[in-house]
Amino acid sequence: MTDPTGFFEKLHREYGDIAAYEVPGTRYCAIFSSELLGELMEKDSAFPPSYPRSRYDVVKSPGLARMRGDDHHRLGEIIASAFAPDRMRVHADILAEQVEEHCGRLQAEEGVDIRYFSECLAWEATFGAVFGRDMRAAPEVARTLASAVKLGYLLSALPGGARLARLPLPYMLRALRASKELDELAYRAIERARDPEHPGHDVVSHLVRAAASGRFNWRFENDTRVRDEGFSLVFISYETQIIPLVYSAYYLTRNPAVRERLEREADEVLGDRPLEGADFPKLRYAQAVFNELIRVQSPAQTLVPRPAVEDSVLGGYFIPRGTVIQTPLPVLHLRADYWERAGEFLPERWLRDSPEGASGCPVHAFAPFSRAPRACLGAPFATALVVFTLAALARRFRIEPVAQEIPRRMSADVAFFDGPIRVTVRERATTPA
Repeated sequence: MTDPTGFFEKLHREYGDIAAYEVPGTRYCAIFSSELLGELMEKDSAFPPSYPRSRYDVVKSPGLARMRGDDHHRLGEIIASAFAPDRMRVHADILAEQVEEHCGRLQAEEGVDIRYFSECLAWEATFGAVFGRDMRAAPEVARTLASAVKLGYLLSALPGGARLARLPLPYMLRALRASKELDELAYRAIERARDPEHPGHDVVSHLVRAAASGRFNWRFENDTRVRDEGFSLVFISYETQIIPLVYSAYYLTRNPAVRERLEREADEVLGDRPLEGADFPKLRYAQAVFNELIRVQSPAQTLVPRPAVEDSVLGGYFIPRGTVIQTPLPVLHLRADYWERAGEFLPERWLRDSPEGASGCPVHAFAPFSRAPRACLGAPFATALVVFTLAALARRFRIEPVAQEIPRRMSADVAFFDGPIRVTVRERATTPA
């Protein structure tokens, strides 16, 4: 738990592409290859994803993530439709407006906690997109809930943790108070979605109306199920946005050529006008920077664990029933045999018109949002927010970390960052030639 990346790197180094290990009461199997991940995804019924339960969970009902078979397919269709191209154009316009608003609050030569700045932006944008921009809750509410879930998972993994979890621990009491505030907003948004006068740009309104239309052969049993799907999208996307935004300050400072190319693109695409949703496809280099950020600093340490529900075989190895399969992404994303110059921060690898373009990696070697059939349906939304923020900041500022050491994620706090991360905001002196 103190250094999961180091632990998995050691397993891969000593045992190769697949390794078994045990902790008290649980047998694990870690896989480190694109081929094994592809085989695992093909055997979804034998190795279904498993989300551990903690004493406090934000999402109460099974939800899309825990579903299998036809139910997963039908609900997946209705959620995917909320991020279809026509709806993403609406989301992109709203995201661009929110990014402009947040970045406009920064002042040159001031010190900023980049973690808190990223938290505020990611939380307001994500919660607003899912439940409506007028449904506002403080970022501290999100931090309280996210921390409670993670602490609950850690507690459940400890010997005797189940007994401790029955106690009214402080983190749980704080989470219960925070959840009441979010529940009030969520149920108000769900009820409003049924009003034909409401524009319905938010995701929850789309889910309610699409289910009522009968087009997807799916209905929500009650408003709690809608609320849970909304919360799932919010909390999965929320941290995925914070992590690359925080790390961007370090990787852009350490790679001035990358920073200057990002600035040139921002100048060419945006000029002096406000950011717009239609700018997204033009910000190709900003998209490449985002992909490289989540390659070198994957938002998830591992993909969702997958227990074997029956005796099975993976990569030619016998996997006994009950074994939990883990896929550590930091190892997969940095394998020298999968990635040319794997240890370098090289956004050009994602540009098809570059000599290093099209990444060149095996198909399952890059999985920050998992892979089909369990790929994250909100990935386009998370991508758009970070890309817009990178471009908006690059147009006006250079964000320079106070400490040179790249922050490590170790705690159960939001995005696993422990404490504030200080940066200095500098006005760009000149436009790069």
